[in-house]
Amino acid sequence: EFDFIADKNIQILRSAVWSSSVINDDELNQIIEVLGLLSYKKLRNVGALSAKLGNGCIYSFSKLPYQDGISRPTKFRMKIKYPSVQSIITKAIERVAKAEGKTMYEIEELAVQDFGLNSDFQLIQKFGEYTAIGTIENSSSFSLLWENESGKKIKSIPKFVKDNFSVELKEYKKKIKDIQSNLTAQKSRIEKIFLAKREWDFEQWKKLYLDNNLLRFFGTKLIWNFKIDDKTTSVIYENNEFIDVDEVILKNYKNAKITLWHPVNSSVNEIQSWRRWLEKNEIKQPFKQAHRELYIVTDAEKNTNTYSNRFAAHVLRQHIFIALCRERGWAYTLQGQWDSHNTPVLKIAAWKYRVEFWVEGIQDSANDSGIFNYLQTDQVRFYDVESQVEMDKVPAIVFSEAMRDIDLFVGVTSIGADPNWRDGGEERFHGYWSDFSFGNLAVSGRERKELLENIIPKLKIADQCSFEGNFLVVKGTIRIYKIHLGSGNILMKPNDQYLCIVADRSKRANEVFLPFEGDSTLSVILSKALMLADDTKIKDRTIISQIKN
Repeated sequence: EFDFIADKNIQILRSAVWSSSVINDDELNQIIEVLGLLSYKKLRNVGALSAKLGNGCIYSFSKLPYQDGISRPTKFRMKIKYPSVQSIITKAIERVAKAEGKTMYEIEELAVQDFGLNSDFQLIQKFGEYTAIGTIENSSSFSLLWENESGKKIKSIPKFVKDNFSVELKEYKKKIKDIQSNLTAQKSRIEKIFLAKREWDFEQWKKLYLDNNLLRFFGTKLIWNFKIDDKTTSVIYENNEFIDVDEVILKNYKNAKITLWHPVNSSVNEIQSWRRWLEKNEIKQPFKQAHRELYIVTDAEKNTNTYSNRFAAHVLRQHIFIALCRERGWAYTLQGQWDSHNTPVLKIAAWKYRVEFWVEGIQDSANDSGIFNYLQTDQVRFYDVESQVEMDKVPAIVFSEAMRDIDLFVGVTSIGADPNWRDGGEERFHGYWSDFSFGNLAVSGRERKELLENIIPKLKIADQCSFEGNFLVVKGTIRIYKIHLGSGNILMKPNDQYLCIVADRSKRANEVFLPFEGDSTLSVILSKALMLADDTKIKDRTIISQIKN
């Protein structure tokens, strides 16, 4: 029940929220953050619970000293995907940045707290005779162990701590939660730097990405360009030194200009060398950087000149599509029978570019609310501030990053990505489903195949695996299985019988080292391969019945 947020109470409550910025109390700020997120909670057939109140919370954060306030709307931007709220958050951060004489990117970086983490990315605190050791595992996971005075490890919270340090324990848990949410927000923010034209001098960069131990988690796992005079060298921070891909230590870097390395600007040899180095040293990057998919203008796109048909003629699930658009920063609203046609648009401010991905609602696919369940895809177009831009004139990094997003949209939201479609989907789309599920690989699928060709030989199931065209072939005891490297869907030999297995993101895939986070399809393929190689131990009856049929 949310009756307490009635219209007559909103103005009083919002006034209290505004006043909180004058007090600037950490506990009160936390309450305002919780209230703000609650205010944007989506109610069925209503929308946000109270956008007016949520906007008031963002305004109050913008009035705090930037060290205390900016990190909160940064988290809001990650969690709240309403386009109007995204715009309000951006304006609030820009207003603070202008008052401080800095850019939006600078103010967001400077406001990041390290929460008392040490250089091993641990949050350590004593509770009497026990010590809590919280450790960042990756950008979305934080482990917690306890030690007694003799150094014995304990997984659960000791009863002594619960009984005697309840207040301190609550504060410690809150700090862990804040670290986790900030990790996710910073991962998203840093990945956007690829298109931000962001540059630091060395002292700026060091203060941010080495001295701040939360950002250090990212700074020590990513590759950076150090430009010294007219020479640019790509390096990573390892063993307190900056080393290049040949492990040569970089010297005299104090006057360097630093940017985030992107593979589109590098040679194939350099990219492959960095990939091998990360895999050899088991460095897991927080997002794909060295293994990032690259999209280069094709001859077909040069021929069409002003548009690309690379991702045309796909059938997408609209509700999943809009959620992914908002996550990736594309502006798009639902289409339905009320003539609401619109085009997904990505604005790239630093480059003064915008990208359009044309989609159209499939008219007879509307649900009871009149919203189209499915979309048909069409052209991709690029524009600068003046006009439409020819394909081969688009900056390489702008083209590659935009096309990467669109490949992600298609790969995740296509009906071909749904393993249940063959049995329950509309018959008219079965041809498309089969083509997508078992057809040619897109760039992401080809990159996935290349990585798996390096990973599979290191696994205990290596002798049971081989590659045939677009498939990873796994020889089980009962059947032989072909896992498509694009969709993750499965056919069984000898008659290419379809095997429906809903995506399994079990811990089995986590046993395999991957040099980056974030490719869920790769994790699913590995999980399926590990399971099917040992098919006599499968207990799921729906899977067994298909295998033995």
